Amino acid sequence: MYNFTNEFRKAVETRFKAEFGILYPSIPVQWDNVVFEQPKNAPWVSFTFRQNPAKQRSIGRKFIVRTTGFIQIDVNVPENSGMNSARDVAETAAEIFAHKKFKGTTITISCMEAHVDAAPTSGAFRRIMARVFFYYDGERLREGVQQIV
Repeated sequence: MYNFTNEFRKAVETRFKAEFGILYPSIPVQWDNVVFEQPKNAPWVSFTFRQNPAKQRSIGRKFIVRTTGFIQIDVNVPENSGMNSARDVAETAAEIFAHKKFKGTTITISCMEAHVDAAPTSGAFRRIMARVFFYYDGERLREGVQQIV
């Protein structure tokens, strides 16, 4: 199966950087596989996604491959901070994707509902976790067709 992960990553990270950056320019974001210095006593957000193995959804020379999973946005605030503002940030961040559909070059991403709730603490920080479930379809062209004899 063809791996559309890099295109998906680019599309969702670009969308999040643009919209979250406008809404909350002072809150730093931790990205997967990027060096990050965690603030000592200020809020910060981590952004990641998890996906399931892709499955072929159609047949033919051109066919669709579908991948499901979720985008996770963790809002981390110092332990002594109020959680209401963290929940507001998490809900707003989740709305960037919830019930939205957008495209990359060769994929179409469809996001579903958002789930926002408190999560286990992380060191001296309390955490609100927002998850948005998605599927994305990528179109593939079959490389060659063998003749059955």
